[in-house]
This record gives sequence, C-alpha cells and structure tokens, in this order.
Amino acid sequence: MENKNNEQGKENEVKEPALKFNYISPDEFLEMERTSPPRYEYLDGRVVKKRRASQNNIEINSVLLGEIFQYLKDKPSRAYPPGMKVMSIDRKSFSYPDMIIFGGDPMMVDFERDTMVNPGVLVDIFSNETELNDLEEKFKYYQRIPTLREYIMIDSWRWHARFKRQQPNREWRSYDISGSKGELTIQEIGFTLSFEKLYSNTTIWHFNK
Repeated sequence: MENKNNEQGKENEVKEPALKFNYISPDEFLEMERTSPPRYEYLDGRVVKKRRASQNNIEINSVLLGEIFQYLKDKPSRAYPPGMKVMSIDRKSFSYPDMIIFGGDPMMVDFERDTMVNPGVLVDIFSNETELNDLEEKFKYYQRIPTLREYIMIDSWRWHARFKRQQPNREWRSYDISGSKGELTIQEIGFTLSFEKLYSNTTIWHFNK
C-alpha cells in the first residue's frame, strides 16, 4: 500500500521546467555549441541563436568571397567563408562572421581549431534594421580584438554598407555608403568592389537602383 502511495505521489509531482539557457561560462558555451546542430553565438554570458542566411545573403557572400579569393591569390592575406568562430580577447564574445580576412597564420583558441582570435577584417551581411542593431552590439566586443582593423556590415535588401575602421590613433570611425554607384572598399587589403557587382545576383537588383 505504501509503495502504491509513493508511486502515485511521484506521478503527481510537479516538475519545474529546466532553464534552457541562463548565464553560462565560456567553456560551457564551447562544449554546448560544438555538439549542437544549430549555430549559437555568445555575448557576455548570453547565448543567441545565429539567424539562417537568406538567398540574398548567400548570393552577396558568394560574389564577395569569389572576388576576394581571386584578389588575394599570391598575397600574404587569406579569407575564410562562414563557419569559423571569432573570440574577443576577454572571452566575452564568440561569433560567426560571414567572412574573416587575416594575415599570416590563423591563431586558434585550442586544439579543436574552430575559434580564431586574430582576424584583421570581419564582414557580416544583414537583412533588416533589427539585425543591424544586433551587429552594432556585436561590434562592442569585436573592437576589443587587438588585430581587428575593419568591420563591414552589408545590407542584403538595399544598396548599403556600414564600415567601422580603426584610425591611426586607435579610435574607430563609422562610415555609411548607399546607392547603386557605391563601392565596397576593404582598406586593410586594398580591395574595392562596386555595389553593382556585389549585388548583381540578388533579388534587389531591379528594385533598389
């Protein structure tokens, strides 16, 4: 009788829902993220799911990567497509940029070799104002990376890009360029690409001139 009561009591127990993501340490984040199918980013203890790329995002990235890979041929700098994480020096940020450009050898966090700490240029592609605000927040952590010199945010729905560039005095300045006659310039490697070429395969080609 007592056993039945115990079993019935267990069935009636109210189980508290487990908190899916609360504040976690950088090491806990790395362990979780590496075994999780979706990609997640980490901002000072908060875990944020990485948004899926749209068609325009993929088209812009494909054009830019192709042009930069060809441009960097036989040069000391290299470019990585999406997939490599970047960590801020204070370990408060782990993010997946859409492109990483760096000189010399890539420096990694550990033997897993999936998290870089020495990017020279980071590029992200976004699709609405909310995402732009998210990238601005991410930049607060990116600018703590000692090797970073440029951060470029490309709009996938209109002819527009925002540039963050470090000045000789170590301060950062922001520039916006819009319109079909605009150009994407990466000063760190001396590379320039017209917006017409950059957006040539996107759905905005005929609507945002």
